[in-house]
Amino acid sequence: MDKDITLRSATPADYQAMATLFRESVHRGAARDYDAEQRAAWAPVEMDMAAFAARQDLCRVWIAERAGAMAGFVTSRDDGLVDMLFVHPDHLRRGVGRRLLEIIETEARRAGRAGLYANVSLTARSLFEACGFQVMADQVVELRGRRFRNFHMVRRLDRGAGTVVDTER
Repeated sequence: MDKDITLRSATPADYQAMATLFRESVHRGAARDYDAEQRAAWAPVEMDMAAFAARQDLCRVWIAERAGAMAGFVTSRDDGLVDMLFVHPDHLRRGVGRRLLEIIETEARRAGRAGLYANVSLTARSLFEACGFQVMADQVVELRGRRFRNFHMVRRLDRGAGTVVDTER
């Protein structure tokens, strides 16, 4: 694991840089799994920043930095949803995504959650699986008129707690 990754809580001042990283991640990092029209629907050039900020405000947001640059971010909600996890294409396969999922898992364990869940892209599936998430459903979702294949995944944290409450898909 890359030891030069630092984690910190995000602030609203980070949202614009997060939106830029999100677009780069989708358009460059997910190009092998989703076509140009899907990527344009997922991460439009003219993003609604008010909606993006409102989504972040509902979550706990962590930023990963390498050499002082934002390398990725993750957002999670109190119900265990890992809402967004994106790594800048220049920092892929360097431990950034794993570190971000580790901090979310640590927080979830401290809060006594039974597990985490996420709707994970084709691109991110292998990372989530490597971090202990299991595919519960292969799904097709629609966004801005485009259909996307992704996976509903769950990470159980406390085997004695039963199944993860999984009401949102």
